[in-house]
Amino acid sequence: HETMYGKALPDDWRLIPCPNSTPRQPNSFDCGVYVTLFAEQTLRSQPLMATPMDITRFRRHMALSIVLNSITANPHM
Repeated sequence: HETMYGKALPDDWRLIPCPNSTPRQPNSFDCGVYVTLFAEQTLRSQPLMATPMDITRFRRHMALSIVLNSITANPHM
C-alpha cells in the first residue's frame, strides 16, 4: 500500500498474512469467487483453503443466492 499510494494503511486496518499454502486462482476470471470465499472463511476463523471443486460449488451457491435474492448458508462450509 505504501509503495503504491505513498502512505501507510490506516491504523485500524491490519493485513492478514497469506501463507504460500493458500490456494491461488489458476485463471483470470475466478477472482471474485476466491475473494468472497476467503472473506467468508476469514469471518468464520477458518483456514483459507479451496479446491477447484470448492470454487465451482461456491460459484453455484453465489449464483443461486443472487437468483433467489436471498443469502443462504453455504452448505459446503
